[in-house]
Amino acid sequence: MEIKATEKNGKWAIKDKLHHAAKQGAECVILYFHKKELFSFERIEDGWNEFVTDKDSLQYVNTIKRIVCVVEETIVEGPI
Repeated sequence: MEIKATEKNGKWAIKDKLHHAAKQGAECVILYFHKKELFSFERIEDGWNEFVTDKDSLQYVNTIKRIVCVVEETIVEGPI
């Protein structure tokens, strides 16, 4: 399990967090959003899709089994 804080709204922010967590061997990734404005299911799904198609992440795609998002104080299940 790995916890990654998401503090930026950049195009690759979610993909990069997933890549780093998978590279560390995490099967479950907790994405923490300290501001609810940074979170959306669409953003998580877009980040996941970028992650699974990124040539640098291909070797890690099967590592992540679950994504959980913590939005301020609320727990939200991710798309996988």
